[in-house]
Amino acid sequence: MRTPGGQGFARIAALTLAQKVVMAIDTYALLAAMAVFYLPALGKNAAPKVGPEVNRPQRVSRTGRPLAIMPTVSPCETAGREKITIVCEYTATPHPASDDIVTTRIVLNRIMVSFEPTEESHMRVDMTFTNGGTTRISHMYTSYLVIDNDAGQNHVRRVLQQVDFRKIASGERVTFSDRLLIGSFRPGHYTISLWIPNPDASLKFSAAHNFLLSSVGVADPKTGLNKLASFTVMP
Repeated sequence: MRTPGGQGFARIAALTLAQKVVMAIDTYALLAAMAVFYLPALGKNAAPKVGPEVNRPQRVSRTGRPLAIMPTVSPCETAGREKITIVCEYTATPHPASDDIVTTRIVLNRIMVSFEPTEESHMRVDMTFTNGGTTRISHMYTSYLVIDNDAGQNHVRRVLQQVDFRKIASGERVTFSDRLLIGSFRPGHYTISLWIPNPDASLKFSAAHNFLLSSVGVADPKTGLNKLASFTVMP
C-alpha cells in the first residue's frame, strides 16, 4: 500500500476544506430558505400589538371570574380593571336643510360612566349636553339610564334625577352627574342607552314618541333609544 506523500496530504486537506465550505454554504442556504418560508407564517400568528390601556381587555380576578370590558362604539374608550371607566365623546348631527328654525335640539357631547362590574356598586354617570335649539325646553323629560344584554333582557333601568333639559339655555352646555346603585353583571355583551320617553303618560312606551338626541350615531329611531356605549363581560 502506498502512503500519500506531502503533496497527497495537501490535496486531501484541500478537498476536506472545500467540502466543509460547500456544506457551510448549503446549510446557510437551507436556513435562509426556511426563514423565507416560516417567518411570514410566524408573523401572522404572532400576538397582536396592544395599544394603550384604554384598548386592552380589562380582567378582574378577585371574584374568580375574569372580566374584560371592550368598548364597541367608536367614540368611546375604556380604562381600569376592578373599577371600569367608560368615556365617550360625541359630535352634533348637522341641521336638516329643511329646518329654518330648530326649536327643540339637545346634543349629547360627552358621557363618563364608572362602575365595578363584578359586584354591587355605585355607578357614577356624568353627562354633558348642549342646547342646540333656539329656545329653552319647557317640558320635563325624565331620562333613564338603560343597560340591556344582546337578548334584549334589561339589567339596569335607573332614573337620572339630575338630568333636566329645562336647565339648559339655548347655546349653553351643562354637565349633570348622578350616582346609581347597581348590581353585578354576568358574562355577556351589554349596551348602555339613554331612554327619554314622552312626558305624556299615554305615550311613554311609544318608541315613535321618545325624545332622540342630536348626536352622531346615538339616536336609534327604530327602538326609540339613544345608544351610548357597549361593553362585554367575559366568563
